[in-house]
Amino acid sequence: LDMKVAVTGALSYTGRYVTRLLLDQGHSVVSLSNRTSPVANAPLQPSEIQTIATAPLVFDDVGGMTQSLEGCEVLYCTYWIRFEVGTVSHANAVGLWGW
Repeated sequence: LDMKVAVTGALSYTGRYVTRLLLDQGHSVVSLSNRTSPVANAPLQPSEIQTIATAPLVFDDVGGMTQSLEGCEVLYCTYWIRFEVGTVSHANAVGLWGW
C-alpha cells in the first residue's frame, strides 16, 4: 500500500536514509524542513530529490503543521540537535516548552 509519508528533515542527515527506504517501498515523501536542498545527495539520486515535496517545519504553529501534514498517513521525526548553541537546545527540539 503506497502512502504519503512526512519525514522531518528528509534531505538532512538521518532523514535521507529514512527517505531512501520509503521511496524504495513506493511511498511518496513530504519533507518537513526549512532546508530546500540536501546536505548531500547520497543515498538519493538527483531525480528522486526532485520528487520529494517540501513543507515548512514550525513546531509552534499548529495550523501550519496541520497544513504541512495534510494527507500524510505517517510522520517520521528525525529532527535532532547535535550541539546546544544559544537558544537551540534538546528541550526545544522535542517541544518541551509547555504545550
